[in-house]
Amino acid sequence: LEALEAAIAAVSKYGGASAGYRTLLDALIPASEVLKERLNAGDDPSAAFALSSEAALAGAESTQHMQAQAGRSTYVSEEALATAPDPGAMAAASWYRAVALAVKDNCSAP
Repeated sequence: LEALEAAIAAVSKYGGASAGYRTLLDALIPASEVLKERLNAGDDPSAAFALSSEAALAGAESTQHMQAQAGRSTYVSEEALATAPDPGAMAAASWYRAVALAVKDNCSAP
């Protein structure tokens, strides 16, 4: 959680983006919120990580309906943006999900 929060802060600081800007932060911020919530509720960390990856994917998918305010998507027409979620957000959600599932599988192995 600390690493994820630090990454979000760094990307926001150096890239100038925040939630709703149609960037990878739209995947990572919801993931961080769910991870924190589940850990505070006492969930197993690997299970909390896996659940937070679902929030990352949902956040990434929600970018399809956002106007680009930062990142490479600002160079793409609004008509084209409306056809798909932000590629960076989808990529971030995909790798986050892959890592979360790998950690969960590794922690549940005998």
